[in-house]
Amino acid sequence: GQKRVTSELETAFESYIRFLAPDLAAGVVAQHPVGPGRKFRFDYAFPAARLGIELEGGLYSGGAHARPAGILRDMEKNNFAVLHNWRVLRYSTQHVTGDPEGMIAQIRTVLERKTQS
Repeated sequence: GQKRVTSELETAFESYIRFLAPDLAAGVVAQHPVGPGRKFRFDYAFPAARLGIELEGGLYSGGAHARPAGILRDMEKNNFAVLHNWRVLRYSTQHVTGDPEGMIAQIRTVLERKTQS
């Protein structure tokens, strides 16, 4: 397969998970499909717990997520995920690099919480 280009933000996320939470690193998957019928993929996912992680880079530098079309696509993707019984956490560069421990604590909290039936 073709090697996926990884952003600096994705590289940072993977590094923090690997070093600060090796137990979680074993269960995380990059570019996981959200559901059938659409090409949406989570940046990262914990499929066993149906938890999707979305990284929002370029919020202040005019990145795709910060433009109206990108914001609308992100909304559509998020709603599609919820309709397919996923929980989604979203993190900016500031979250990932500024408070990786806090980010990992949030992920852990959601992973430990039983899904609502």
